[in-house]
Amino acid sequence: MKTKDFSQKLLVALTMMLALAMNAKAQKSTQDKRVMAFQTVMAMHDTTYKNLIKNGKYKEAIAPLTKLINILNTTTICQDTEISPKMIKAAKADYLYDQACCFALTKQKKLALSTLWKSVDSGYKRYDNMLNDNDLASLRKDKKYQTVMLAGCSVKPETLGDLASAYATVDDSIRVHYKQYGDGDKTICFVHGFGCDLNTWEKQFEGLRDEQNLRLVFIDLPGYGESSKPHVEYTLDFYAKAVNAVLDKEHVGAITLVGHSLGTPVCRQVLMRGRQGSLVDIDGVYCFYDGTEMPEYIEAVNQFGHAFDGPDCAKVIEGFVTSLTGPETPQSITDYAMSVMTETPQYVASSTMRNLIERKWWSMRSMHGRAMVICTQNSGLDPDNRQKMERLYPHLDYTELTTCGHFIHMEQPDMFNEKLKKFCNKIGN
Repeated sequence: MKTKDFSQKLLVALTMMLALAMNAKAQKSTQDKRVMAFQTVMAMHDTTYKNLIKNGKYKEAIAPLTKLINILNTTTICQDTEISPKMIKAAKADYLYDQACCFALTKQKKLALSTLWKSVDSGYKRYDNMLNDNDLASLRKDKKYQTVMLAGCSVKPETLGDLASAYATVDDSIRVHYKQYGDGDKTICFVHGFGCDLNTWEKQFEGLRDEQNLRLVFIDLPGYGESSKPHVEYTLDFYAKAVNAVLDKEHVGAITLVGHSLGTPVCRQVLMRGRQGSLVDIDGVYCFYDGTEMPEYIEAVNQFGHAFDGPDCAKVIEGFVTSLTGPETPQSITDYAMSVMTETPQYVASSTMRNLIERKWWSMRSMHGRAMVICTQNSGLDPDNRQKMERLYPHLDYTELTTCGHFIHMEQPDMFNEKLKKFCNKIGN
């Protein structure tokens, strides 16, 4: 049991509406007051039950959850505000699920099963969470539970937020957050870039979730998203260990690794450590040290590697994000990158970039597995970039775009998803 996305989204949406209401016209004052009253009551009961659950008082948490569900059952707030019926229904499903967990934990099996059914009937979609949540362990041998699970199976998740979270551990205590979906015989693991998180792959989940032959794994690298953010050296090898920890926990063998930006050298390092598989590079980061580089190149690389060392790291990242956008990059993608990347802890950003440029990580050794590179000239490619990639990846599928920004998989998801599916169909992992 954990805080659920839709109930949180409802409260956030209401809070945003309140902020907008402060500047609304006078004729909307009645509506604004109604929204404020609704939000206040919801927030009060929401905070109460979560604090009780946090302190292990599951029986006491049932009452405020009942109040929340009753409010959502009877409210007419959707009729004259921007709060949608879909959001109300989704929040209700989440509250019902948490209430079912509380019933199960207090040995009220019959109520737990009936409430869990109501949750699924209201649209609860986190089948993996229902399957693995220890709070429901007491129900699993009951035939009614199996019926509920079958109903849950028939409801496919629509977004990454609908998937249950899981964690692997690296170096004894560092938790690596990930999500997975599907049980196909071909596994694709998605590794995000600097400053981002697994939500950068939303369009890939939407585009690939119905592919029966695929199993999808999405990882938050340490230092980002919901993974641990320890004070350690963030080397490519450290990141690769984190990825391998997830893959080992899930008993994944050969794999297709998809890396965006920083994620590309991380994926390369996973393969360098002996993992069998293929590589998909989305505008990946490379440092080319072959003994012929000019002093100006070395100086530029060093300046970039240390640009995130100071107290103005967030401002540096803002400028970095701006440089990544192309002339056709949608504002929504820029907004996502700006909001997520600037939240990167300074020590994570600094260590990542300082270690990224170290020569020891940049072997020019060819990788003999299949590879697909999709890059954009907007990132300042060298004229001989294709030739460089062909030396690194003898079995290469190469695409070079012109005006697309750095977030190719977000800006042109249909194109990328189709190329990824065709690439996976050609390999035998």
